[in-house]
Amino acid sequence: IEGEGLVENARTVGAYTGELLRALQGRHAMVADVRHNGLYFGVELTAEGDEALASTRTSAVVEAMREDGVLISSCGPRGNVLKIRPPLPFARDNAEQLAETLDRTLSRW
Repeated sequence: IEGEGLVENARTVGAYTGELLRALQGRHAMVADVRHNGLYFGVELTAEGDEALASTRTSAVVEAMREDGVLISSCGPRGNVLKIRPPLPFARDNAEQLAETLDRTLSRW
């Protein structure tokens, strides 16, 4: 893992991906928070105080992303957090594809 530079890649590409995902917070009111550690991301979605609606929308986002070829899941006690765990060789162009697809998906709501 270290010999292939995957640890450093997780740090640098993780930071870059975090920036791209945080930028979505400014464009989409439903993005309440973005947090990450390396290549492990959580994007918390909200629906103006309606927890059930936030959970439903999160499930819809996960499904729409899958249909667009990006596999993510949801987690959290209310089911309203997008869980994104890409593989260690995740590259900057993959990060851009992820952010662009999520941006396009969130624009549906």
